[in-house]
Amino acid sequence: MSKGVSTWEDLRQGQMDYVRQYVKTNLTQPHTFMDALEPAGFTPENPAEFLVRLEILSVPLKEHGWSFKDLNDARVGNHTPGLNSFCNTWNSLRDHRPAFSTLLSSVADAVESPGWAEILRDQLGLAHFDGAHVPLPVALCKFSVKDVCREWTNSPPWQTSTPITKPTVLDSDLWEHYFPAPRTVPHGQAMALTPCTDAAAIKLELLNARVTYRPENIWKVGQIVTRAPLSDITSLRRSHREALEHAHGGFGV
Repeated sequence: MSKGVSTWEDLRQGQMDYVRQYVKTNLTQPHTFMDALEPAGFTPENPAEFLVRLEILSVPLKEHGWSFKDLNDARVGNHTPGLNSFCNTWNSLRDHRPAFSTLLSSVADAVESPGWAEILRDQLGLAHFDGAHVPLPVALCKFSVKDVCREWTNSPPWQTSTPITKPTVLDSDLWEHYFPAPRTVPHGQAMALTPCTDAAAIKLELLNARVTYRPENIWKVGQIVTRAPLSDITSLRRSHREALEHAHGGFGV
């Protein structure tokens, strides 16, 4: 992003170029986790705390030659060799980009609900998780802070202090549903897909370094069969900003 920016299109293209080269990357270290960039990192108080991430399974299932039923049957039957093979296929498709996740404690009520997949989609602002036309197979992956740190430590040398950090404006393409939290907030705050009326309902949002998935990380599987809520994006962003201001004592626009 070193060239001059004089138009909105210059800014948009520069942001896309940066994210594709340094964030959505197969480099051993995405820029996201560099000490030179703020914030320096986020470390949950309890290293045994669990992180969760909602993943779309369409591509790894297709690549592995499995249907959603095949995956579900393997889990119900505790077929470890098959699940290991599926995870190997899935991991081979994944690069080293930072993964958006949240603390399990932040969404504990949602994950115990019958419609957990769609509830989490809506709470975490995952507008692209749309199952209106074809059921969208998803997995809720669970891993501990220790898991993230262990893989980070055993990877090639990293020039950073932590593999978990707060999302910033440089960690995503310009997307209307992405709303980085202000510097005064110690972690990200996911913008839900419906207008926010209660600041306490906003879910915490983090970025963690790559975790190589194993069968035990696939905590829940399900299918999203509804359309993502269609809310006026301007109203959505306004209500989210107002909720953040109320929750964190006010800040500049």
